[in-house]
Amino acid sequence: MRTVAVVNRKGGSGKTTTAVNTAAALAEAGHGVLILDLDPQGSASEWLDRDGDSRGLSEAYMGRSDLARLAVKTDTPGLDIVPADPWLVTAERTLLGEVSLGISRAIGGLPERWSFVVVDCPPSLSYLSIGVLMGVRELVIPVEAHSMALTGADAVIDELPAVQGLNPGLVTVHLLPCRVSRTLHSRAVVETLEEDYPEIVTRTRIRETIKLAEAAEARQPITSFASSSAGALDYRAFAQELLARATVAATDKTPDESRRWFDRWRSNVSIPAR
Repeated sequence: MRTVAVVNRKGGSGKTTTAVNTAAALAEAGHGVLILDLDPQGSASEWLDRDGDSRGLSEAYMGRSDLARLAVKTDTPGLDIVPADPWLVTAERTLLGEVSLGISRAIGGLPERWSFVVVDCPPSLSYLSIGVLMGVRELVIPVEAHSMALTGADAVIDELPAVQGLNPGLVTVHLLPCRVSRTLHSRAVVETLEEDYPEIVTRTRIRETIKLAEAAEARQPITSFASSSAGALDYRAFAQELLARATVAATDKTPDESRRWFDRWRSNVSIPAR
């Protein structure tokens, strides 16, 4: 089972669009996929028209019950979701680091029922997002093809050495250019990504198309809403690229080791209060 976090420190980067449509494209290709919506805004849950269960969510993410039992089917065959819930905001304010460790362990405890687990992360450095990064093997960083969007990707990449201290299994990063147009500015941004991050930028480019926004409004993945559109073709191409890229196995830390690494990391990083 491959665990993939979709993350960017800047809102409006195409994070939820990428999580939902990549997951749908993988499911369409015959792979069982679970989305974990860990963005308190719940955009992926709204897109797929699913509500959460706050009591069940708290018990699962704090290790008192099985996270897999909260998975519900979506209208896309092969695609399930654990929806977001306002409890996530409360947990981050009250549980602080405990919610990070709880989320990491909940992801690690998922059964091999799915081929992929795709996590839609919050668009900020938070205890929720750190918990995800501690629990997954791969990152997808969607980057809008606009100069203002580069800082969000840079922030995630700058954090990687510290996060990999917490999670040595996090070894695969995919930098995905999104909202790519034919303008000179868009091309220049993509060229900058290719020059700065040649080893992790993807071959796939997600082209700018209104169909992606219309799919979100219709609460359908682009693969079913507009199957032959540029957006559907591009996310299918990215799904195939993910499938073709091998991941590197690594040894997991024990719970006690994770706790020590996390406490050391937290003593050197300031996470904004919510």
